[in-house]
Amino acid sequence: MSKLSLVPADSFFFKGHLTTELGTPSHLVGLFPPRPNTVYGALRAAYIHRHSTFAEFRRGKGGPVKQWMGTPASYGAFRQRAILLAKNRDYLLPLPLDYNFYRLKNSDAGTWRALPLHLEPNSSASSAGVSWTLGLPDREKTAGKTASPGGRYLRLEDWKAGVLQQQSFSAILSLEDDIINDYAKTGIAIGRDSRTAERSYFYQMNMMNLKADCALVALSEPCPDFSEVPLVSLGGENRPWFLSQETNDWKLWSEEQLEEIKSQLQRTPIARIILLTPALWPNNLSFLLDLQTEGEIWQLTPDIEVEPITWATARPELYGGWDIVRHRPKPRQWMMPAGTVIYVKIRENDISPILALADGFTLFADQEECSGMEGFGFAVIAGIKESNQY
Repeated sequence: MSKLSLVPADSFFFKGHLTTELGTPSHLVGLFPPRPNTVYGALRAAYIHRHSTFAEFRRGKGGPVKQWMGTPASYGAFRQRAILLAKNRDYLLPLPLDYNFYRLKNSDAGTWRALPLHLEPNSSASSAGVSWTLGLPDREKTAGKTASPGGRYLRLEDWKAGVLQQQSFSAILSLEDDIINDYAKTGIAIGRDSRTAERSYFYQMNMMNLKADCALVALSEPCPDFSEVPLVSLGGENRPWFLSQETNDWKLWSEEQLEEIKSQLQRTPIARIILLTPALWPNNLSFLLDLQTEGEIWQLTPDIEVEPITWATARPELYGGWDIVRHRPKPRQWMMPAGTVIYVKIRENDISPILALADGFTLFADQEECSGMEGFGFAVIAGIKESNQY
């Protein structure tokens, strides 16, 4: 597997679906990390620009470009598995959303904790018609004010240790404090034709840059040689990013940790599917908990079937955009955030095949072609601690 590290040459922003209106002061706050398809498209364009021309690419001319990057209407062999963040060459993984994230009382603003939620029968009166839910035992009630876990990350080894044993987290990194800097850019838009300032078109945009030793990382397999592609245009205004490539054998769990997960699955046949990148939700699946988990069967692979019983997630985003090949809007889909955790029942004879997916697989790859190629839905597998209630 190839590790493609991207570091911005200067400030940058990713606009998303934000819009501006003439005559209305606009304050735009960009998104970060960018969506996987944004990075995939930028890497694809940089490779085409270096080894061919876009005119030849549109004509579908053969050679390495067509082999790796395909044509405007089809994918090539280049496959992006995931988009992650790194700090001091250490991967940063999103805080799982089956944790209660809070700030300690009477402490500094940066003193945060995260306590794991535990699977328990849904015995209380609830509008959700599900048999299982996630909650905190009484002895672990938080001593502070809860907050949104979005934009929170953990170093790889801390993440693994906490997730494996469902332990609390304390060394939590914040996107705003530990990974990026931002500043407000103020200006007036320039007319495309006149190249002069447009009246009544004032805007503010939060520009960003990465802190020292931080990088955006694309894990790709198969992947072409990017050694002759030193720069990639990425994000708004096609800002330049430095690109470096190295071989990286991605392996999340050690052999001892895989044995521990195997023991957990043998004791309690419930697995956790943890998203490390956002996932595009197939249109035939509901994202409402009570509808999603009642009698649904998911096909993880052609040979593995699982039954979702509950999950922990945040507000989904709408994914779409403009299809430059077909000249029309892309079909809108819901996109579930990174950190989403899905609890699924498994069959006993599926334990070994599921362990083969534990280090990483693409959720819904057979239903969403772009997920399997662009890095959406990259997920890993973990077990749960033995439950006397199951």
